[in-house]
Amino acid sequence: MRDELPPRLLQRDVFDNESDRLDTQSREAWAKGYEIAKMHADVFNTEAGQKLLSHWVKIFVARAIVRPGDDQFTAGIREGQADVVRQLLTQLEYARQGPPGG
Repeated sequence: MRDELPPRLLQRDVFDNESDRLDTQSREAWAKGYEIAKMHADVFNTEAGQKLLSHWVKIFVARAIVRPGDDQFTAGIREGQADVVRQLLTQLEYARQGPPGG
C-alpha cells in the first residue's frame, strides 16, 4: 500500500497544522525585525553613535514639541523628529533584549 501513496504524502511535515505554519512565520518575522534592530545597535552602540543619540534625545525629545507661536505644520515636523528618535530607542532596546529565552 505504501507504494501506492503519492511521493508528496511521504514527505515530512505534509500534514502540519496552521498553528505550526504561523509559528514559523512569526519566528521568521521576528528574525527579520531583530536583524534590523541589531543594525541600529551596531551603529548607535559606538561612542560616536551614543553622542549623536544623546544629542538627538536632547534636541528632539526633551524639548517641547508645541511651542508658542508655532503652526500645526511646525509642530508636526517636530513630532516626526521626536518619533524617529523614539523608534530608534525602541530598536536599541529590542536588540539589547536579544532572542526570546536567551
